[in-house]
Amino acid sequence: MNGSLNIYGNGTVAFLENTWYQSKDTFTSLLYSVNSGAERPGLTNAGKAQAGGSSKPASTGPVSSPPLEKSITFPDPSRPYVKVSLVKINPALVNFHLVAGTKDPVSVTGIHGSGRIPLSVQRQGNVIAAFNAGFQSRDGIYGFMAEQRVYQSPAAGLATFCIYGNGKVDIGSWGNEIKSDAGIVSLRQNLHLLIDNGRLNPLINDQAKWGTTVNNAVRVWRSGIGIDKQGRIIYAAGDSLTAETLARALLSAGCVRAMELDINSYWVTFNFFRRTAGKQGATLEGTKLDPSMRRSAARYLTPDTRDFFYLTLKPLNAQTTP
Repeated sequence: MNGSLNIYGNGTVAFLENTWYQSKDTFTSLLYSVNSGAERPGLTNAGKAQAGGSSKPASTGPVSSPPLEKSITFPDPSRPYVKVSLVKINPALVNFHLVAGTKDPVSVTGIHGSGRIPLSVQRQGNVIAAFNAGFQSRDGIYGFMAEQRVYQSPAAGLATFCIYGNGKVDIGSWGNEIKSDAGIVSLRQNLHLLIDNGRLNPLINDQAKWGTTVNNAVRVWRSGIGIDKQGRIIYAAGDSLTAETLARALLSAGCVRAMELDINSYWVTFNFFRRTAGKQGATLEGTKLDPSMRRSAARYLTPDTRDFFYLTLKPLNAQTTP
C-alpha cells in the first residue's frame, strides 16, 4: 500500500504521516514522527515512491514498530459482515494519559475532571489519538485514579488498565497480575478480564456480565483494550458485537490479557489527531477510526462528561522498549 502525506504545523514542528504495507504484518501502519527543527533521521524519505514506483518503509532505528498500527478483522464466521477496527499502540513511542470527565467518574471526594485534552497539551502538537474509557459510575463501582488523584479505590478482582510514572502500561486483574499501586499514576477498572493468559473468560457468553445495552440487544457497539506478549496495547471497537466476538477480535491481534471498555453507539469513540495550520493558528484535526462511529471527530478537544484516554508521542530521547 503506497502513499505518504507531509503535514506541517507552526514551522518548528513537522509531522510526517506515512502509510505503508508490512509484508510480515497484516496491520496498516500509521507512523507519526515529531521533531523540532529537522526531520527524524531515517524517516526523511519514508513512504515516498522509490525508483520503479514501489514504496518502502525507511528504517526506524532501534524501535522498529511504529507508534500506531491500524487494521480490521472479521471475528464472527456466522456474520461475515461484522467488522472490528483495531489499533495497535507501541508504548515504547507513545505516552498514555487518563482524563476524568466533567460528570464521570463520580468521586468519593467530590472532585471532577476537565473532560478534555488539556489546552496546553493540544498546543504542543504531539497528541495523536484519544479514545473512550469504561462504564459510567451508575453501572458499578470501578477503581479510578488520574494523575495520582483518586476518584474511586480499586477493587480486587476487577480488570484494570494501569499507567506507571515511568511510562509503562499494563492490563490485568487487580490483586492478581497487578498486585499493588506502587508506581501507578493513573488507573481505570471495568468489569472482569475478557481474556486472561490467552484464554477467554469462562463466563464470556453470560451477557449480563458484560454491560447493559440499549433495548437489551445482544449485538451492539462494543470496545475493548488488551496487551500482547511484547507489551503492546491493542484497542478494538465495532458494531454488532457480543462480548465473545469482541474478545475473539482481541485474541486475533495477539492479546494475552484484555478488558471490555464502553459499549453502545453513543459512547464508543476513537479519534486520530494531527496538527494543521489555519488562519486562526495551528489546531488539532480529528479523524474517526471508523467513519460510522456516532460521535464527532473532535470529541475530547472540548469538555466531555465521560472519562477517556489520550495518546502523545514521546520525545525522541525518551523512547524505550515496551
